Amino acid sequence: MKKKAMIIGVIIAIFAVITAVSSCYCVKEDEYAYVVRFSKIERIERSAGLHFKIPFIDSVKFFPKNIQLYDLAPSDVLTSDSKAMSVDSYVLWKISDPMTFYKTLGSIPEEQIPMIIYRISTICIIDFSFC
Repeated sequence: MKKKAMIIGVIIAIFAVITAVSSCYCVKEDEYAYVVRFSKIERIERSAGLHFKIPFIDSVKFFPKNIQLYDLAPSDVLTSDSKAMSVDSYVLWKISDPMTFYKTLGSIPEEQIPMIIYRISTICIIDFSFC
């Protein structure tokens, strides 16, 4: 009987430790933390440090605060007056409003952001004409 009680106690202790560890998360100085509950943003942590969430219900997503660089590969494009150009471009961007960023791009995988930037820059160059 004592052995059974000891096993149950160890199982409860392990569960308590797992629950305690999964309820904490650390936000770095250079990032935002989005606490998401059932696909809805509960809150955005802007300050660095140790924060808490409801374990097994809340999930945390991290996004950078600092300036991001996307260096696009050189590409050939045609302008509106049919002139060929070789374009090498880069984009510097920063998240200024975390809520708007998450609502518009938060569900897009980070690998797709360079493709979006490439399409936008190509559209700008195509509309450009040399007079």
